[in-house]
Amino acid sequence: VIDPNPWAAIAGAVTRTTRSGELFPETAVSGHQRKLTVIEALGMHTLGGALAEGTASFKGTLTPGKLADMVLLDVDPTRIDATELGNVKTVATIIGGQVVWQGGV
Repeated sequence: VIDPNPWAAIAGAVTRTTRSGELFPETAVSGHQRKLTVIEALGMHTLGGALAEGTASFKGTLTPGKLADMVLLDVDPTRIDATELGNVKTVATIIGGQVVWQGGV
C-alpha cells in the first residue's frame, strides 16, 4: 500500500533521512549538497508534479486563472524544525475553491 501523505517524502528531501531516521546512503558522501530547502521540497510536490503530468498551465501554483486546489495545514512548514515535517497534518482540503474536507487536527 502506498501512503499518499507527502510529508514523509518532503521531510526526507529536506533532512536526507529515511522514515526511521537513518541517513540516506549517499548522504555520508555528499549530504548537504543534496538537501533541499522546505520551499524547494514543497515545489517538488506541487509545481513539479504538475510539470511532470503536463498540467502546469492550470495547476501547481496559486495563480489567478489556475485551479484553486490546496490544503490548509496545522502548522507553517517553513517555520518548524525540519525533523518535524513528517508530523504536519492537513486541517482542510479545498478543490476548485470549495472546501471538500475538513476536520484534521
